Amino acid sequence: LVLVLTGDGVTTEGVSTPGVKPYESLDLAKVERIEITDDDGETAIIVKVPGEGEAAEPSWSLASVGGFPVRESKPKEVVDKLRDLVLGRILTRKANRLTGLEVSDERFARHIVVKGSGERVLADCYIGEGASWDRIHFRKGDEDIAYAATGISTFDFGTDASSWVETQFTDYDPAQVNALTLTRGEETLAFERKTRVKEKTEAPKDGEPKDTEPKDEEPKDAEPGENPEEEQFWVVVQPEDQAGTELDKGKMDSLV
Repeated sequence: LVLVLTGDGVTTEGVSTPGVKPYESLDLAKVERIEITDDDGETAIIVKVPGEGEAAEPSWSLASVGGFPVRESKPKEVVDKLRDLVLGRILTRKANRLTGLEVSDERFARHIVVKGSGERVLADCYIGEGASWDRIHFRKGDEDIAYAATGISTFDFGTDASSWVETQFTDYDPAQVNALTLTRGEETLAFERKTRVKEKTEAPKDGEPKDTEPKDEEPKDAEPGENPEEEQFWVVVQPEDQAGTELDKGKMDSLV
């Protein structure tokens, strides 16, 4: 038995087979569920949603936060990162040393579980912070052996919703939207875009003072498809007691 002091400041008890990738064969097509728990106890649960129809591709949802759609590329990124994981030196084979390496059942930086059909576990591991962002401590969930490892970091496995959810649900041209309805419970807000003829400024009559103040802004050309003699504006449709109220066009265009 050879004892070696590594750069992580921990005593090793041997050497694993160099370059071993424990999850190299992990296949996204067989993954049905991904669970990631962080050191604060927050858990992200991502589940595969079957597509509608025989030829439809499946999608993913964030089951832990209301079932919001997950970005299409994100599950593949997680699986690819696990496939890239490379084991190095064995740090310990003793269960009582796992806590100090942040890979015990009670203390860890990340606990990652990947499941297939029928709840079959495809990957179960604990990750602890290493000496640098690209060096970690690693333990399989069913073993008491902790390794130094490379290829991934805890930053690759976020648990907050912003790490997963798809923020763009539709693809449309905002200029083509002429009505907008927002509903929450029994409350409804409805808005409508309208068009009106621009007011023309008449030239001053003889004897009237002329406006000699310099203009702050140069006149702007009409947008493509717009009539330079007309302007658009937004009004409230619902609630009825506010119907017809004109709204700030800039804010409404940003909302759309």
